[in-house]
Amino acid sequence: MPRLRFNRHTFALLAILGTMWYAGASQQNGSAYMLAFGLGAMVLVSWLHAKQQLRGLTVQAGSSGTWREGEAGSLPLSLSAEGGPLPSGLEVTSPEAMRPVFVESMSAERSTHVTLAVRPRAAGARQSVPVIVRSRYPLGFFTCERSFEVPLAQRIHPRPAGSLPLPEVMAPTETINTSLEGSSRSKQGGDDFDGVRLWQQGDPLRHVDWKAVARGRPMMVKQFTGGSSPSVVLDWESLDLPPEDRAAQMAKWIDEAEKLSLRYEVRLPGSKLAAGSGAEHRRRALDALAAEMNVLQAAGQVVQAKEKRVAPTLETSGSVPGSPLALICFAVVMASLPLIGQVPWGGVLCFQAAIIWRWFRGSRSPVNGTLRVLMVLLGVLGIWLETGSLQGLETGISIMLCVIGGKALESRTARDLQVLALLGWFLCLCCLVLQQDLGTMLYTGAVALLTAAALVRFRRGTSGILRPLRTVFTLAAQALPLMLLLFLFFPRGTAGLVTSLTRSLRHQTGISSTMSPGSIAAVAQSEEPAFRVVIHGRQPEARELYWRCLTLAYCEGMIWEQAAGSSARPLEVKGEAVLQTLTLEPNGARWVPALDRPAKIVKGGSDHYLNSEDQTLRSIDTIRFARRLEIESVADSPDDALSDTVLRRTLQLPPEISPRVRALAEDLGRNATNHRQIVDAALGYFAREGFQYSLEPGAYGEAPLEEFLFERKLGFCEHFAAAFGTLMRLAGVPTRLVIGYQGGELIQPGDYYLVRQYNAHAWNEVWLEGEGWTRIDPTAVLAPSRLTPDFRSLLGDSFDIGFNIPRDALWGQAVLRVQMFWDNLNYQWFTRVVQFNEDEQFSLFAGWGLMRMSKLLPIALGLLVVILLALWLWIRRPVQHPDPAVRIWQRACTWLAKKGHPRLPEEAPMSYAARVPAVAELAQLYTAHRYGPESLPLARLKQAAAQLHKSLSRSAS
Repeated sequence: MPRLRFNRHTFALLAILGTMWYAGASQQNGSAYMLAFGLGAMVLVSWLHAKQQLRGLTVQAGSSGTWREGEAGSLPLSLSAEGGPLPSGLEVTSPEAMRPVFVESMSAERSTHVTLAVRPRAAGARQSVPVIVRSRYPLGFFTCERSFEVPLAQRIHPRPAGSLPLPEVMAPTETINTSLEGSSRSKQGGDDFDGVRLWQQGDPLRHVDWKAVARGRPMMVKQFTGGSSPSVVLDWESLDLPPEDRAAQMAKWIDEAEKLSLRYEVRLPGSKLAAGSGAEHRRRALDALAAEMNVLQAAGQVVQAKEKRVAPTLETSGSVPGSPLALICFAVVMASLPLIGQVPWGGVLCFQAAIIWRWFRGSRSPVNGTLRVLMVLLGVLGIWLETGSLQGLETGISIMLCVIGGKALESRTARDLQVLALLGWFLCLCCLVLQQDLGTMLYTGAVALLTAAALVRFRRGTSGILRPLRTVFTLAAQALPLMLLLFLFFPRGTAGLVTSLTRSLRHQTGISSTMSPGSIAAVAQSEEPAFRVVIHGRQPEARELYWRCLTLAYCEGMIWEQAAGSSARPLEVKGEAVLQTLTLEPNGARWVPALDRPAKIVKGGSDHYLNSEDQTLRSIDTIRFARRLEIESVADSPDDALSDTVLRRTLQLPPEISPRVRALAEDLGRNATNHRQIVDAALGYFAREGFQYSLEPGAYGEAPLEEFLFERKLGFCEHFAAAFGTLMRLAGVPTRLVIGYQGGELIQPGDYYLVRQYNAHAWNEVWLEGEGWTRIDPTAVLAPSRLTPDFRSLLGDSFDIGFNIPRDALWGQAVLRVQMFWDNLNYQWFTRVVQFNEDEQFSLFAGWGLMRMSKLLPIALGLLVVILLALWLWIRRPVQHPDPAVRIWQRACTWLAKKGHPRLPEEAPMSYAARVPAVAELAQLYTAHRYGPESLPLARLKQAAAQLHKSLSRSAS
């Protein structure tokens, strides 16, 4: 029976799947979970397929000629599959084989013939030979092995060896005296006739069989035992050696006697062979020696060394062909493409160079080890020069790219190819760790399937990629129910068991705790999503969407920084609370945006807190991965009097202020009786003095505040907010600067707001008596369109984020709808799959009434058993013939058998038709299709079969 066992690749696969689980648990990343469950389920299904590979396989041996101990011989084998699937990717070998033989696939109609080169280990008579058939198809992670004792009547001759000289040649009379007693003599010189052999120069002509020559046969010389010619006696008992050495010495004497054209007599303990010479006599003598060795082995006189000889395998001995290696390299390169721009370039360039180098070498020998190490070290050096460090997730992935490139350069055997495939799957995981959107998941899933197809192509040995892709898609479709089951029921409460991954998250956002001229403008040139949010209840207008991230209190004119100090006290709720579900992209910072002023974290905020002093939401750790929270916000701020500490902080002034700026601040507050009038005066100054709003205001000099207020009067939102805040403090109004986002695009369907990086904005908050902290947006005074959904028109040509879509055109509207639809898919993917964490799993099971593990575990195990059993039964279903014409013919024979006209075994179609005329037309078409010069269209066979079925149905009715 076939035996399925694990191999080294199985344990390497478990390590990769464990890494994917680690990433999913530590990152709370449903995409990593799905990749792990998908690959694991597909490998589990491949285990079911591998278990069926050798079911019904039979092996028979053909005529094999002569074998000699320790020398190569040929073992012809015939393989056939009956009553089971047609196996693929077979490795035929034996413990005595010199090398395995690979069989790509087997035919359903005829046996597959191979010749195995073997080297027998011991002389003797053998009744069978061990043959091992292995298959690692389809993916190579399991080995299905079946051992056969193939019947083979074979005698293995001893290997000639020894240093003793050939015994002396005996005279004819001596030979006669020592011949077997009672042997009969012929009339020809008293000698016994001992066969014929080919004539050689020097043979006496009187011994030539002239009658045979007259009949056209070659010249043959008659041989006689007795005194006609001298001979040599090869006596077993005359040798004082171990049995194996005796047999080797006598085999060497036989060869020497044949070379000298001497007649020789062989005397063994159990038999004696009369004197003779020639090929036939030599064969009989060696057969007698082999039989004697077999008798001695059975009696225990020959003790064989217990040598455990493992059958050779293609896994380590066979080199990888060029085409499968090129396909694996292509799949690994495709897996690395999403990492470009995400990880340091040193690793990317090293990896790409190594893969291209190995690709063009094809099936030639691997690159020299010194060159491989040098290339990897150069890649690591480039990473260090680029980043200045070898720490961090992106840097670690880049170093891993260098290592994978080095592995590709040394790839030589099937084991190396399998390792490359696993590393390709690891790169797919790296892509999902860095990017968790739906597009990345679809891309990495396709690359993972392509890598699996490369494994199938290699394990089967077939050319082309279509058939392996069809096999992989079949495995993936069968694994889909298992993947969904694991994704839903696998416990998610494992995040605490692993530590967080370190990640620098460069190029994610430009919002930081310091704002200077141009910082917000740099962020506004990015179209990347910042966060998505669902507002429950009344939907606010676009001008009301202010998403608060940071407050800056330390003022240096046009540069503002976040002041030290924070408080985690709960914020007093004043006014109607607005509930929002926020899905935040990773930003590498600790701020969390919230509408207006966050007051309460409803859900998902175990590692977040509210800073009541500046009314912002913070994360305890940097946000390295996407998050989802439910937050309650309020529009109004508490109007309690400011503490002395906060008052000093919000009235702090730069150490150096020009007299012109001080004079302007004094003019703004000269006629004002309260802070509100000072604010209105400042806004009026910006409105009437010709200030302009621009994304590219250019660089400012050493006195940027004075230059902006009195000379250039051109800037982005951060210029206006910084200048306004400084003027307010000079006028004695407590002021702070707020950085966040303004606006957002309402996505339909989905009913959520998509806020992108170009929505980044800066505004001010001033303290007004009786009102508390009040939002003041100077940008809204100069450019009211900034608060509308189409604010990008304000930026003109300077807003260059690639391809600008004309929203008024029909095709532009269609493109925008497609973009909104795709973003909604991304949002649904993130909320329902990526963020399917412990809470979501608990809520789902609670809705099903499965809150207790005592109920949940049996259901999950029961579903798993049902799915595996269904797949097992499907895989073990009766195998159909691959030729559709044969299937049509077999189906027709089944119909006739049910009517009492069974087809006899091995009965030809036309003979069957002669006995059952109803099938004559179909039999004639089938014979012409199968055995004629040209194949007929299958439609004609189907039509004839359909007519036969109708006639049989009418006769039954």
